Amino acid sequence: MKTRIIAIITIIAFSAQPSFAGISSALAKKIALWAFGSAAVGTAAYLAFKPADVEAKLKSRIQENLDAEKQKAFDQIHPIGTAKSIKVHAVECFWNTKPPKSINDLEGFIVRYTIYWEGPIQKDGYTKLMAAFDGEIGRFVKIDVLETNGIQNKDIANGALAILDACLQAN
Repeated sequence: MKTRIIAIITIIAFSAQPSFAGISSALAKKIALWAFGSAAVGTAAYLAFKPADVEAKLKSRIQENLDAEKQKAFDQIHPIGTAKSIKVHAVECFWNTKPPKSINDLEGFIVRYTIYWEGPIQKDGYTKLMAAFDGEIGRFVKIDVLETNGIQNKDIANGALAILDACLQAN
């Protein structure tokens, strides 16, 4: 079971879906290895498992990686602008058992974070996001924009489709 959950977490595949806004598959593997390192399995550190430590380590590592990839995270959501900073607000883990006894009991986690950015129109932009990781399948399954004061890539695509539809119906 220990090997299964560590393997699931370290083999995060993002396929054609957008990556966890800024965290590529390679970076996700680094997060998992850093937070849950295979060296900890079977050692005193592993046996002295504390769920709060898992959340704190994940939050810290995700923050580091998002800081390094902030423009990439921004570009996945918005058509134009410059990412200024990212703040990870919270990581909440969900466990198969209560109280959890080891990392094997990790069912998944949710990350809430905000990208602060500047665009040609909006000078003090922000985009608040939530990403959900499913430990059973080993991937981020949902990324939601909770709130933003800017235009999103999907808004442009929807507008283009509406214009195309109107043109086709006019003919």
